[in-house]
Amino acid sequence: MAIEYTYEVISVDVDARCMEVVYRSAGRQQMHMGVRLPWEGESLEAVIHAHSPVVYWQEQDRIVQAVAVGTTGSITVPQSEQSDESDQANYEMLFEASVEQKVAKALVKFGVLQSDPTSVEVTQL
Repeated sequence: MAIEYTYEVISVDVDARCMEVVYRSAGRQQMHMGVRLPWEGESLEAVIHAHSPVVYWQEQDRIVQAVAVGTTGSITVPQSEQSDESDQANYEMLFEASVEQKVAKALVKFGVLQSDPTSVEVTQL
């Protein structure tokens, strides 16, 4: 089922890189959403659509099934869906790099370092 909606940007915070958008659709609940600002070269309409409450509105039209209190079960995740140790290692490495960048920026800010050592260009390596 197609859902037509309108949007209105009611506030923008460039420093926080976000905006508040009101979404409206006939016969549906009006929604106020926090939405990121579009990146340079990205269309506003694409960002507005990506954050629209269309899925929520569609769910409101669906009939739910009753589930008995106390229902239990067991689910086995196929091997292809399980994350492996390399995923965790990659996450930890990216997190560590992020922390190092923040510390380096603080050290530059307070004059402990003259330049940020984490911002070395690839061509300089």
